[in-house]
Amino acid sequence: MYNFHFFTHAIKRRDRMPLSTNDKLSLIKDLLRSHQSEHFLTRNEREQLTQLLSNLADETTLDSRISDTISQISSANYTDTLDAQAVNMWIEQL
Repeated sequence: MYNFHFFTHAIKRRDRMPLSTNDKLSLIKDLLRSHQSEHFLTRNEREQLTQLLSNLADETTLDSRISDTISQISSANYTDTLDAQAVNMWIEQL
């Protein structure tokens, strides 16, 4: 798994260490897997997920299926427990 704290700073400070699209997708999958095992996301994890999703939503080179998945995750209410089936589906689609 990635060190989420380290990558949070990389996301916010794009001039220092730009993350590739694959890095961002991997981080999202790791956050979703964390949610699967813990059945919740911490405030920090929610913020990181929101930031990653926002960054990816702006990328025009994404495959349309991945863009759709990003939209689905973004519209989910992940302040509570996410639907396990949806999380599994998102991980597979990313």
